[in-house]
Amino acid sequence: MTNSPILVRYVSEVAYRCCLTLSLYSRPHSSECAINEHRAIIAGLVKGDPDKVMSLMHSHLDSVASRALVAPAPQRGRDLLDILAPYADEHARVVKMPKVARVRA
Repeated sequence: MTNSPILVRYVSEVAYRCCLTLSLYSRPHSSECAINEHRAIIAGLVKGDPDKVMSLMHSHLDSVASRALVAPAPQRGRDLLDILAPYADEHARVVKMPKVARVRA
């Protein structure tokens, strides 16, 4: 709508990233709701009503977030010490390795 090459590129890149992220993490839902949300935002932009557009955009982003499939990371099983504990000698001691300084290239 602005014919600004910088803005067009920025919005395009954000849209591509959002689409990729949602394709990986979204719940199955009707795409019609997103289309209607986009149409309402564009209509508000055309009318030049920034307050309405901001309200619609906040609502749209809340809807997108609620459609995302966000689940807590599953609890890991036993850690390495738990797994190796049965093999440790009762009198064995833990040897700490010295920290090695990283060499920056």
